[in-house]
Amino acid sequence: MRNGTKGLARMIAFKRQVIAGAAIAACLFSPFAPAFAASSHTVDAARFVDDIGARAVAVLDDTEESSERRDTRLRTIFAEAFSMHTMAKAVVKRSWRRADTVERERFYKLFGVFMLDNTVRLLDRHEPDSFEVTKTRKVDEDQVVVTTDVTRFGIPIAQIDWVVRGAKPGFRIVDIVLNRVSTVRTYQAEFGSVIRRKGFNGLLSVLQAKTAM
Repeated sequence: MRNGTKGLARMIAFKRQVIAGAAIAACLFSPFAPAFAASSHTVDAARFVDDIGARAVAVLDDTEESSERRDTRLRTIFAEAFSMHTMAKAVVKRSWRRADTVERERFYKLFGVFMLDNTVRLLDRHEPDSFEVTKTRKVDEDQVVVTTDVTRFGIPIAQIDWVVRGAKPGFRIVDIVLNRVSTVRTYQAEFGSVIRRKGFNGLLSVLQAKTAM
């Protein structure tokens, strides 16, 4: 990224962060919002997602670092943010219960690498300059959906619903819905197809090849 473009990106990112903060306040504290919207649980979930987005953008904007170093930093951010165990169990459903301890451990490790690789690849491809929180929806006492508009140079390029579970300071992401397509459900379908054809060990072999572990 050239210096002029880099400066523009930073300026837009700063403006978007200010707008995002205002959006969180507006959607959570408006007198016209649902009664649950102003709960501390919902507010904290929105701030959790806002912080993840800001940290990811800061890494992507740091052009002084190598792409390998930036990818490592992004993996660290999302490894801490994801509930990888919850997602790993969800994407293989009944096969998780049937697997033995060794198979579960191997799948958990492979899936973690696979999930982080795909997340970093997506960010590298789109290079967003902000994740603007636009609304929240409380699913139950433990789960909140935080919607963000993803922008590049101020232009919306995607919408992401972050399904957040837990409570401060232990929030974790259990699904990412990109443009209304659930990551967990997508992998359920893909992995389920492999398991039906090749069995659970066949899925492990496929993930092994994809992650080169």
